[in-house]
Amino acid sequence: SWYGFLLVSGNAYLEAVAIGDDVRELHALRPDRIKVVPGADGWPEAWEYTVGGKSIRIAGDASPGVSRILHMRLFNPANDHYGLSPIEAAATAIDLHNQASRWNKALLDNSARPSGALVYTSRDGQLSPEQFARLKSELEAGFQGARTPAEFKW
Repeated sequence: SWYGFLLVSGNAYLEAVAIGDDVRELHALRPDRIKVVPGADGWPEAWEYTVGGKSIRIAGDASPGVSRILHMRLFNPANDHYGLSPIEAAATAIDLHNQASRWNKALLDNSARPSGALVYTSRDGQLSPEQFARLKSELEAGFQGARTPAEFKW
């Protein structure tokens, strides 16, 4: 679970529990429940663990030379205290891929052809600039994007 937390959230925490000077247990803590408490020098001086609406402050050493909390984090160029998960780093590319897939599916569902035709007839054969702008905005509002024709609302 500790390694899974590291990969999914970019942060993994172990709490050391000692009896006397001997560390006897290590507990993997959920990273979504941990908050780093920075000291005056910017380094973590404690951690707050919140569960069920109650928080406990974990600080100090479990035994001489062994901190009560081991925090392992992945690289995050924008944060001094928390890691960046691989999924967060790839989020924009994943969103772009998902949108492109939706658009491609909508195109294939429509047999890769437009769902209608625009036929314009006029006595003078020309649209005024205002008419052209209005027609263009209505077409963009109704037909741009990854939506299928069934989702259009007129």
